[in-house]
Amino acid sequence: MNQKHSKLTEVIEYSETMLREAESGNWKNVFTIEEQRSELIKEIYSQPSTTNERLNNNRQIMQILVLNKKIEAITSRARDNVRDQAGSINKGRQAVEVYAQNVG
Repeated sequence: MNQKHSKLTEVIEYSETMLREAESGNWKNVFTIEEQRSELIKEIYSQPSTTNERLNNNRQIMQILVLNKKIEAITSRARDNVRDQAGSINKGRQAVEVYAQNVG
């Protein structure tokens, strides 16, 4: 097994942990792990890959991409939920203001 292969295994582990944390809504942990994962990815690709490495590591890269898509989907849903909640808060605030204007 080449060194890039073992480091890509670490990236997969980071990605799986990020997915679990995202599913639990632990966004601070997701961002912390992403920083570590990004540094590792930079390290992996700071040196050119041989053709053999690229072929051997392709399955791992595909696995990382699948995990990324799952994380992105959870992140998008969470973003939409926050946006919807903010909209509801604003509507409630407006209703209170209208009520306060008409009670006075």
